[in-house]
Amino acid sequence: MEDSRSPGVIIVGAGAAGIATATRLLRNDFSNFIILEAQDRIGGRVFSKKFGNGMVDLGAQWCHGEERNIVYDLIKDYDVLKHDSSQFLPFQLQYSQTHFKGINESVNAELTELFFQIYEQAQDTVEITSMGDYFSKYYVEAVETKYHDNQSLKQFALNAEVFFLHMIASLEGTLSVYDVSTGCSYEECKGDQMLTWNGKGFQTILDVLMNKFPNPDNPLPIGDKILFEKEVENIQWRNDNKDGSVVVKCADGSVYGGQYVVVTPSVGVLKAKVDEMFTPPLPIDKRRAVEDIGFGAIMKVFLLYEERWWSDNFKGCGFVWSEEDREVLRNKGDIWIMDIFYLFILESNPNVLCFFVSHDNVPSIEQKTDEEVLSGINFLIEKFLGDKYTPTTPSEILRSKWRSNPYFRGTYSYQSLKSHTSRTLINETLAAPICDNNSKPVVLFAGEATHSVYYGTVHGAIETGFREADRLLSLIK
Repeated sequence: MEDSRSPGVIIVGAGAAGIATATRLLRNDFSNFIILEAQDRIGGRVFSKKFGNGMVDLGAQWCHGEERNIVYDLIKDYDVLKHDSSQFLPFQLQYSQTHFKGINESVNAELTELFFQIYEQAQDTVEITSMGDYFSKYYVEAVETKYHDNQSLKQFALNAEVFFLHMIASLEGTLSVYDVSTGCSYEECKGDQMLTWNGKGFQTILDVLMNKFPNPDNPLPIGDKILFEKEVENIQWRNDNKDGSVVVKCADGSVYGGQYVVVTPSVGVLKAKVDEMFTPPLPIDKRRAVEDIGFGAIMKVFLLYEERWWSDNFKGCGFVWSEEDREVLRNKGDIWIMDIFYLFILESNPNVLCFFVSHDNVPSIEQKTDEEVLSGINFLIEKFLGDKYTPTTPSEILRSKWRSNPYFRGTYSYQSLKSHTSRTLINETLAAPICDNNSKPVVLFAGEATHSVYYGTVHGAIETGFREADRLLSLIK
C-alpha cells in the first residue's frame, strides 16, 4: 500500500457526515483513521464563503428546528443562532402585471397558509401520486372556491400556482415536482425552521464538531488526518487476504488499505459511479436503492451592491408571472428566467441579495455565464420592482453550481415516486453496511440520504456520522 500508516478506518468525504464520524471517533479515543476528500476544502454541501461584508452559504443555510435537532443541540449554548427577522413568511408575492393592485398582506397570508396546508397534507396523505399533481389538484380547487367572486384575484392566485410548484421543488431539492412522492417519511423538528447563523455561516457547526469553536485553542487533532484532492475511484471490499482489509484506490493513483471504510459522498455521486466504484458490485438491493432515491438540485445567486437600492422595509419577494408574460418569455427563449423564483434579503449581509433558483432548468442555468445570469436577473428586477425602485448594477456575483460539480452532482435527496414503495425502507437500505465473507461489516454508509426521517438536512447527515462512528467503535471493541 502507498500509505504506510495503514489506517484502521478510511472515511470517504469530509462533509458534515464525514467530519461527524471522525470527531466522534476522536472523542472516544480512536484515532487510527484517515479522511479522503476529493476537493480542497472540508464541509461538502456546507459551504460558507466571505462575500461582501459578511458570510453567505452556498449550500445549507438555515438550522431547521430546535427539538431533536443535533445541529441546534450542539450550537444552542453559544449565542450564534438567531431568529431570521427578515423571514419571508408570509410569502411576499409580486405580480408581473404590475398594474394589478389586488395583492396585499391579507392575500399573501391567505395564499401562504393555503400552500402549507396542501403541502403538509400531501406529505401525510396515503394517496400515492406525485407531489406536483397532488398540489395542483387541490390548490386549483381551493382557489376556484375561495376567489370565485373576484375574477382578477382568482386569476392572480391561479398564476401563483407555478411559483408554489417552484417553492416545492426548492424544499424537496428536485428538478421535477412530478418525481417527488406524496406520503413521505420526513419528520420536521419542532421549533423555528429558519434560524440563521448571525453572520458566521453554517460552517460554524463543523468548527463546533472539531472543537475549534467557540475556543480554537484546543481543537481535536483532525487536521493532519484529512487528505485533500483524493477522489476515490474504487473500493475493493471483499478480498481474499487473511486480514480482510479493504483497498481504496484514488484517481491520482494512490492506494490505501484499512479494516473499514465509511462512504459519505452524495447520492448524486453514488448514482453516477456506483457500477465502477465498488468491487465486487454492491448487492442488488443497495444498487436499486441508489437508483430509485430522488436527488436533484437547487441553485443560489448572490449579488453584491455597493449601495442598497431597496428600502429597509423590503422583505424580499416571490415572482408570479401572468400567462401572457410567460408566453413572451417562451417566444424569446428566456423561459429559464421563470425558474428564478424568490429574492431573499440577508439580514447579516445588508448589501447582498440572494436569488433562489429551482426546477428543471437548474442544470442549464448553471452552464450559463455570469453575464447571462445577471442579465436575466436584471430583467427580473426591472420587471417586478422597477415601478417601486431604481435598481443599480451589482459589483459582484457569486453562485452555486452543485449539479455540475462532479463531487456532488446535486444538493439533497428526496423520496421519489419510484422509491415510495419502500417508503422509509429505502433510506435504511442505503444505510445498511456491507459485510465481507465472514459476515463482518466492512463498508459503512453515512450521509443525509441514509437517514430515514431527517434526509435532506445537515442534522440528518451529522446523526448518520455519529451512528456509523458508534457502529465502528462497537466493532473495534
